Amino acid sequence: MKQNTAPADRHSAGASHSKERATIFLVVVALACVLALSRGAGGAEPISITLVGDMMLGRGVAPIAAHDTTGLFEDVRWILRSSDIAAGNLESPLTSSEHQFGPYALEADPAMAEVVSVAGFDLMSLANNHSGDAGAEGLLETIEVLEAAGMRTVGSGIDRSSAAAATRFEVGGTKVVFLAFDASGGGLAASTGPGVATWDESDAKKAVESAAEESDLLVVSLHGGVEYLPESDPRMLAIGEKLTDWGADVVWGHGAHVAQPVLAQRSEDGKPNLIATSLGNFIFDQRGPQTGKGMVMQLLADQSGLIAYRLGATSHADLRVRWQGWELPEADAVLLKGEWWTLVRAVHALPNTSPTLAGFTWGTVVAASEGRLTGDVPEIVVSFRKIPGPHPVRDGLTDLQWVDADGRTAHVGIYTASDLSPIWVAGMVPAPVAGLAVCDGSIAFAYSTFDDPTTVATGAAVWRQIGLDAAATLPGRGRPGCVDVDSDGVTEPVILDREPAES
Repeated sequence: MKQNTAPADRHSAGASHSKERATIFLVVVALACVLALSRGAGGAEPISITLVGDMMLGRGVAPIAAHDTTGLFEDVRWILRSSDIAAGNLESPLTSSEHQFGPYALEADPAMAEVVSVAGFDLMSLANNHSGDAGAEGLLETIEVLEAAGMRTVGSGIDRSSAAAATRFEVGGTKVVFLAFDASGGGLAASTGPGVATWDESDAKKAVESAAEESDLLVVSLHGGVEYLPESDPRMLAIGEKLTDWGADVVWGHGAHVAQPVLAQRSEDGKPNLIATSLGNFIFDQRGPQTGKGMVMQLLADQSGLIAYRLGATSHADLRVRWQGWELPEADAVLLKGEWWTLVRAVHALPNTSPTLAGFTWGTVVAASEGRLTGDVPEIVVSFRKIPGPHPVRDGLTDLQWVDADGRTAHVGIYTASDLSPIWVAGMVPAPVAGLAVCDGSIAFAYSTFDDPTTVATGAAVWRQIGLDAAATLPGRGRPGCVDVDSDGVTEPVILDREPAES
């Protein structure tokens, strides 16, 4: 049996990447001295893998692709090129051959291979129902022009054996293997001649089990499912479950032309895996309310497998890929480089040192934690309340609650551990901090309301030498902590045991 570690979630194109109430430090009067932030030496870094859904550069996209080759992917180029591996499902053969299967053939100019490569893609899955739209010769030309542009392919070949073969990458010592299968039932099946790897359960099981033994991370591309279905196709989900049972870490689904929920699970041995039955359209000439959107799934992994993932929303209403932003996690989360990721690897937060603050004169202590926030010397971060004096910010922003039932304002301050001398103190904050954990250069927070200590949201902030830069608020309960998630020798803020916000 598998147990879910993250709820299935439909991600819309409108990404929640605003800082909302977590920008608690925008409304501060800081008493600060500037200290340099010292980061610890790290170990081997994890790698990042970016996966997108259906890509179609022919038919209605062709005129735009021919006349705006730069703008086609410009908005997402930074994501693709910064990834160690970026991969998409190419539904348009890149060939000069004429199509052979009616008006819905999707072939595109072979010159588009260079455009896709320059955008940052490293791999194209060709195991789908349109790779053979220009016949076997068109498929072989597609493979040729993609490889000439510096990319790899998976899921097609000169015969069944080559089409079913794995494509391997090794990045920083981490071995990543890709397999691909077309489960649509409409592809040009490879047999004794060229074609794509079509779904056969017996053959797939052997291929996945073999690839799992030689990989640190196994990604299986899966094409098919009922088109335009907003929920996961039951058949595709069932195939995804089988693939993860056999050893796949990530099922990378596409073909429905709309984004569907992503399921995060752990196997019986605790190893995490992901099933995305459809990431929707990345670039296509379908521009409806749902078909005009897509999801980007970015993975963080190392030699022990998956660590975390995040989902980003895109749109292409003008037939150019437009970035909408990263979605906020709905399960356990980790803050990496100022952005939230969904944490799928089981972790244990470090013990939180809560010092006794005898002689603290700044107010009534709500929570405190000791760590190295601004440098190498131990410091104490304190959440406290006090009776305020006159303050122009509070008087001007009357739509916010600033005081509790006892007339006290909420504050956060950083103090030396040796004598509680102030390093940085927020004049006041509109989101009271009920709990916190000091990590290396950052803090994980639990937020409450002014008159109820129950956690209603969580968040984090990073020390930026002159103050704290707050990350987006995560609604609902959670437990703040610190873990070195990416093995760089520096602990990051995590929010564990998350519960959804009450409606």
